[in-house]
Amino acid sequence: MQHTSAIKLYQNHLDPLSRAIMDGDVTRFMAGLHLPHILRTVDSQISFETDDDLRQGVTYYMESLQAAGVTRLERRCKSAVYKSETQIEGYNSVRAYSGEAPAILPFLARMVLEFRDGEWRISETDMAVLRDKWDVLPQVGGKVEPLPNAPSSESEFNLACFQVLLNWLSQAALCNDFDAWSRACALPLTVTGRTGQTVFETEEALRNEFQYYMSAFDVHNVTDIIRRPLDVHMVGETRMTGTCRTYVLSHANLVVQPYDSEITFERVSNGFWQMVKMDNIIGHRDWTTEGAES
Repeated sequence: MQHTSAIKLYQNHLDPLSRAIMDGDVTRFMAGLHLPHILRTVDSQISFETDDDLRQGVTYYMESLQAAGVTRLERRCKSAVYKSETQIEGYNSVRAYSGEAPAILPFLARMVLEFRDGEWRISETDMAVLRDKWDVLPQVGGKVEPLPNAPSSESEFNLACFQVLLNWLSQAALCNDFDAWSRACALPLTVTGRTGQTVFETEEALRNEFQYYMSAFDVHNVTDIIRRPLDVHMVGETRMTGTCRTYVLSHANLVVQPYDSEITFERVSNGFWQMVKMDNIIGHRDWTTEGAES
């Protein structure tokens, strides 16, 4: 089943749904979703259990977009991987416009596609946005629930958004696809490790580094990267710098002892978040199995 690229399959599924939204075609949009379908923001969640629930929610969404003056919706897959032969997890950007003006700052969404009854459909959607900041989202009266770990302050919201970006950055590497990984990075990209600082100015230089990165994955049989945020601070709405603890795994085993990094994301010229700087205590050029066992 994995003959199709996860990224290609994700985007091919996303495009007709985006068109259905803008066409106001509720039935066509519903056909792309599994039931139950879970929709989360960073502070809320709603589960659509029945066709009637989903129809009400999707109708509300389309009517709200129209009332808000949204004339164009763009969703582009940034990365996607097979979690199994019947499940794909991916990240996509979301851009909404009223004419040529953004209706909201671009944000990242995570979706889970599952293969059931001979079809790929979306079963989960997570959006890195507060519900009241994007109140067009589908809902059915009385069924929107606050998340138990919902951010209670702006700093907690920023930390939650930082976690989403870290998750995307890790998945982009696990794609083993340069285009996916490069979408998570901006040029010039500054990386600091044990050997000093390197600035990647060109796509060719970044591609060479990616190939070295993937070689380290192969040598150490890396199957997952987990980054846990420790803190984050914002500089306006366009720069986010935080520290995180990184766990590099080969199945259940650590490749190296967990290490801390400082990572900076910026909203670059296209308005979307990308990594511009990473300071590591160690990096993939320093990975060694020595001392990895706990």
